[in-house]
Amino acid sequence: MCPPTGRRVELWKATDVPAAWEHVGNAIEVDYYSHDPAFFRYEGRWWLVTDRGNDEVMVYYSDELEATDWTPHAENPVVADRITAARQGGPPIVTDDGVFVFFQDLRDQYGDKVRAYRVTELTPETYADEELPASPVAAEFGTGWNETSMHTFDPWYLGPEEGWRCAVDGTRASGEYAIGIFDAPATSPKLASEALVRMHGVAVWYDFDHVAGGTVYDRSGNGRHAMARGTRMVDSTTFGVGRAFPSDGDRIVMPHDFADLFRADTFSLLLAVSADGAPEATALDYGKLASDRGLVVEAAGSSWRVTVSDGPRKETTEGGNPSRTTWLALVRGGDEYRAYADGTDLGSASGINGPGITAGYAVLGDAMVGGRRWPGEIYGYWLFDGVLDAEGLRRFVGKIT
Repeated sequence: MCPPTGRRVELWKATDVPAAWEHVGNAIEVDYYSHDPAFFRYEGRWWLVTDRGNDEVMVYYSDELEATDWTPHAENPVVADRITAARQGGPPIVTDDGVFVFFQDLRDQYGDKVRAYRVTELTPETYADEELPASPVAAEFGTGWNETSMHTFDPWYLGPEEGWRCAVDGTRASGEYAIGIFDAPATSPKLASEALVRMHGVAVWYDFDHVAGGTVYDRSGNGRHAMARGTRMVDSTTFGVGRAFPSDGDRIVMPHDFADLFRADTFSLLLAVSADGAPEATALDYGKLASDRGLVVEAAGSSWRVTVSDGPRKETTEGGNPSRTTWLALVRGGDEYRAYADGTDLGSASGINGPGITAGYAVLGDAMVGGRRWPGEIYGYWLFDGVLDAEGLRRFVGKIT
């Protein structure tokens, strides 16, 4: 056991699990605060990874776990100026595919989310890592026991038939800590047609026909999976399998910020959604808590409302009929946003930069914080890395229905 103790990393050995422990020594004693140290064994050595100042990764190694003279990595800090991924977010995993490490994203707040990296090079003289496509792997839900943060990710393997189980922590709005369990079943989604994904530039594909153990699988093949809380499966002969949100707090959370995509000059978003006559409710909220919303799709009385904000500026377009299931789209081309409902142009907004999002994520089925649960159904969500005009949207919809 290595409880975080400030400027030293203490090693404790159990003499009577879990009641009695003895201090066997300090792995390191340094002139900075060592947050959340984590140990793992790789290539015949023990490795210790921690952080300095929340934005630098520090690595040490030793031939013996209980040594008190661990050697600093020759390139310390092996990563610098990376507030999104430096402080440890859980124990590393070592597999035949390499070493996987988890870091807290502190860009917006302490414990905002957990990002996953693969270590691509690790010797006493070299270090390199890369973020996984499925990262972040944990994020706040905006409601319930993990309303405001999730910053520890502790997975363990249950076997080839069972998949993975993960213990995570979270904080409520009151600041109280809580612990939750997530399962990732040993199943893989049936991927969408590679030719269709490539032809239309699909970056994310959720059609809700592939949901297991709280995981909403991304069928684009890009591995950007989402997480479901509650919800209920529904089936439509026209739109296929969707999700309903029968209870308060039911939602689908996409922890990915898609920053490069949303800040680019071109992207398209498509949503298949039914409001079931709701007078006022939020189907999609993308941004960061209540203060930095970047993109909101709502039912607003007798019309749909799409709002885009880059921070100081906000533009809204309205139209369509939320009383029936609708294909809603938002397309950005250059300096202009244009919204569509079932192929009908709802109007455009210009002069807005990419949505003003800091460490953002997206919620389907409710507002990000508070709000009213979605009383209808959502049948699909797609993101594209280019502009799809009305005809392009119709062609894509025709191929998937």
